Formats: sequence, structure tokens, C-alpha cells
Amino acid sequence: MKSHSNTLKAAVIGALALILLIPAALVQEVVDERSALAEEVQTELGEQWGRPQTVVGPYLVVPYRYSASETSSSGRSSKTIRTGYLHILPEKLTVNGRIEPEVRRRGIFDAVVYATHLSMSARFRKPNLNELGIDPSSVSWSLATLNLGISDARGLKGTSSVRWNGTKISLASGLASDNLAEQGVRAPVNVDGNLSVEVDLDLLGNGGFWVAPTGSTTDVTMTSPWTSPSFSGAFLPDKHDLTSEGFHATWTVNHLNRSYGEVLQEGDFQDLVRQSALGVDLIQPVGHYQKAHRAGRYAILFIGLSFVTFFLMEVLNRLRIHPIQYALVGIALVLFYSLLLSISEHVGFNWAYVAAATATVSLVTAYSATVLKARKLSAGVGTLLTVLYVFLFVVIQLEDYALLVGSLGLFAVVAAVMYFSRNVNWYDNPSPGEQTN
Repeated sequence: MKSHSNTLKAAVIGALALILLIPAALVQEVVDERSALAEEVQTELGEQWGRPQTVVGPYLVVPYRYSASETSSSGRSSKTIRTGYLHILPEKLTVNGRIEPEVRRRGIFDAVVYATHLSMSARFRKPNLNELGIDPSSVSWSLATLNLGISDARGLKGTSSVRWNGTKISLASGLASDNLAEQGVRAPVNVDGNLSVEVDLDLLGNGGFWVAPTGSTTDVTMTSPWTSPSFSGAFLPDKHDLTSEGFHATWTVNHLNRSYGEVLQEGDFQDLVRQSALGVDLIQPVGHYQKAHRAGRYAILFIGLSFVTFFLMEVLNRLRIHPIQYALVGIALVLFYSLLLSISEHVGFNWAYVAAATATVSLVTAYSATVLKARKLSAGVGTLLTVLYVFLFVVIQLEDYALLVGSLGLFAVVAAVMYFSRNVNWYDNPSPGEQTN
């Protein structure tokens, strides 16, 4: 009868542990909802500050005339004169960017934005028009403009300094054509003599910053005090240094590495240029919502192992613990995740974890002392939970080795349960020395 009672009790406890996964899953849904709300606030703050920025150019745009054949509805063919644009990309482009991040808050949520000081220099040369099949007399060099594509022109702040062949020129809003970029600024330039430009400007944005390698040779250098960069785009840095003081990265790209030429005529090249861009995302390290979500995945471990511990204590010490008492302990363990989420939104994840874990361990240990009627047993419960919460904290902090450490920890837990339950007489059979003839 006793073996049947233990089996039934184990089945009830197992069912109770599974039922408690329902409120644990509901807490996970709350984590996801709060995370989504935080992302909405980040997007809204970013929209007001400036979107992720991609810089294209500088490059020259020169109008030219060409004849095109047209066929009328009646089948008659005629020629018409149209205006096209030559997009002359730099022979040499050098870009130096200093990205200064800033964390903006709205209520309990925050978003990472940045201000970039950009120094650019470019050198141009006139293309061989005959090789392009263009009549030199059809090109209007007097209408040439210098163009700089900026994905979100609202982020252009301060007074930009542009010097063409050493002479300062003024920028106007808009591009001469939208073949390479959708938004940006332009300025008329004189294309006689040397063709060089120096640009200094400040851009506001959020999330990421990229540069299109439009030069025949493009050298890009980016620095920032941000310690969690994610280099992205078509090219990774040739060299990068990451320290506690920030990052420093350099790229060198030539025109053979991309899918468009040095002189572009008519056509939509925006996607090609955008796909060739290189840069960095200013990502936040695993945030408290992601960490809370990862912690919730271990709810079954905490509930199951705590129940197994109480059950072994009950069997080995001939105690009687009611299923309702198991349920109260399980509810306390589930409330840990709710406490962790709510506190972390105000004081950060680490301190929230310490507070929530301390409160949960104290509550369960104190309750265990009244249930188990033994300080030694209740101290064992408190020690077990402390070890589990320390283990979970370590796993959450790890990124590259989280799976390995988690797997080793779970293996150790199973081994410990097997060890402490090795002498349990599950069938309540007499030992060989106690058997009678």
C-alpha cells in the first residue's frame, strides 16, 4: 500500500508541476509584451531623433542630352531629345567617422541614439565620354552638381562645411537625381581644373551607421566609445580593435569588390548602392527583457527539482507534505520571474535578480522550516535554491557558452537526484536480510 501511495503522490506532484507551467508561460507572455512595448518606444524615439543613416557619396551629377527613338500608336518612328544624367563616382574616397552614442529615456524605457561627426575627402576625374558612347558636346559640364546621399536628411544637423577645390560652397536640399540615393544635399560646382572636395558634417541617427564605398578606392575609419558594436553590411572591417573604451575599425574597398561601375548613367541603382554599404550597428548587450525571457525557460527546472527535493525529504524522513504545500512553493517560484521582470525595469537586471532571488529563497526556506519541522532540512532547501539561482545567473550572463554550461548543469542535477535517491525503496520490498522463508 505504501508503494502505491508514493507512486500516486509522485504522479500528483508531477501533474502539479506541469500545471504550474501555465502561470510561468503567462509571465513569459508579459515579458514579450513589455519587450514589444520597449521596442515601440525605441522606434518612436529613433524616428524623432533620426533613423539609421546610410551615406552615399559624394559624387558628381552632370546632365547630358541623348536621342531616343519613339514609336507612335500609328507605328510611325521618330527621334526625340532627352536629358540623362552622368553619375561620376570618386576616384579616391576617404571617410572618417566619430560616432557618439547617447541613451535617451522615455518613462522606464530607453533607446540608443547617436551623433556622428563625419569628415570626408574625395578626388574625381572626368570620364572618357567616347568610351561611354556619349557625344562630348552633349554634356552640360556647366550644370554639374556635387551630391551627397543621406538616407534621413532630417538627421543633418549643424553647419556643414564643404570645400570644393579649396573653396567653400553652400549646400542645398535635395539631389540632382534619385538614381543612387533617395534623399540628400547638393551644390553646383565648377568642374574645370582639379576636382576634389572636403566635407565635414554632423548626422543624427539611431541603431546603425553605414557608408557606401562609392570610390574606386574607398578607405573608411570609424571610432566610437560604444563597447557593443555589431559590424554589418557587405564588408567586414579589415582591422578592428574593441576595448572597454570603445571600438576602432577600418575598411578598404575598391570598385572591383562591388556590383556597379565608376560611372553610372540612367537607371535605378539605389538597391545596388545600399547593398554595398558597410558599417556598424550600435546594439545593446542582452537587455533585461531578453535575460528575463531566458530565465523563464528554466522554470520547469526550478519547480521540478524543488518538488523532487521535497518529495525525497518526505520519503526518506517519513514526513507528510500536502499537495497544497507543494503548490504554494511552486507559486512562489513562479512569482520570482514576475518580480524579476518588474524590478528590472527600474533598477537593472543584475540588482533585480539579486532582490527577486533573495526574496524567493527567503520565503521558500522560511516556509520549508514550518513544513519540514527541521532546520537542517529547510537549510538544505535554501542551499539548493541558492545554488540554482546562482547557476541560472551565470548561464544568463554567458552568451557564447550558455548552452554548454546549461547542459553541464542539467547533467549535474540529474546525477545529484540519482545519487540522493539511490537508497529509496520505491516498492517497499524488504531487504535481502529481512526476507523470511
